[in-house]
Amino acid sequence: MDEPLRNCEIRLIIKPADAPADSSRLIPARVLHRTFTSVLNALKSADAELHGRKHRSEFFISNLAMSSNILEMREHARTNGSAVELLRNVAGSVYRSEFGRATEYRKLAQSIVSLGKAIDPAYPAVAVFETDVIPFDEFFARQAERLGKAMSPDSLKSRFHVGGVLGSFDGTLGNIDYRGTTWVGHLVLPGGGAQIECVFDRSKGEDAFNPYGNKRVTVRGRAIYTGDSQLPERMEVFSVEEVPLAREASDIRGSLEGKRFLGAINIGNTNIQ
Repeated sequence: MDEPLRNCEIRLIIKPADAPADSSRLIPARVLHRTFTSVLNALKSADAELHGRKHRSEFFISNLAMSSNILEMREHARTNGSAVELLRNVAGSVYRSEFGRATEYRKLAQSIVSLGKAIDPAYPAVAVFETDVIPFDEFFARQAERLGKAMSPDSLKSRFHVGGVLGSFDGTLGNIDYRGTTWVGHLVLPGGGAQIECVFDRSKGEDAFNPYGNKRVTVRGRAIYTGDSQLPERMEVFSVEEVPLAREASDIRGSLEGKRFLGAINIGNTNIQ
């Protein structure tokens, strides 16, 4: 099931949170039922946002892999407008704290709130679309809960920024957990030890990130701010670059006078030439 998807298709992958990538462990039927039903209901709500009753799409199971917990659905639309594409846009907006866009589609937004409530943190899912990958995990469940609060007439404005911002952070990258549907690590920031949860692109393979474990790095990507803190709660990592550490003291003698001295400084042995 690694074939590219079209904008009318969605691939759901459900795995135990502690299962390695190649695991074929079974998942409870209740988990499959709740995940599939909530996603299908969200697709139907997206369809209702786009089409009148006589022009609603039909949704089919286009692929189902035994013992791999992967299934694909395909939309057969009777008219213009893709419910799968609308679900991708709105679910992606919720995931990245762009709640204003999501609330423009009330029926679909309410279905996404229900989807968040159906997520079992022990068995997270990931939704793969033609141009995006959205984890339906514990973080998404919290985002869906925040969406529900944002839809309330008496919702309060957050003190801190809410939304997704492209940027970079420096820190020490902790061990990356390659289990489950989403690869997760934590960037420990200098100073007080605050952490930012990072998610990594599985398609790049483990070898793309292994060299950076427990090292000082610059992480670049999309930082997702939830309004609960001045720091982002999660970061979608696009790239990682190691920050080189200075191995010897710099010789600054004469720098203010435009002069340069030959010789070496050996601070450890107090041998200055």
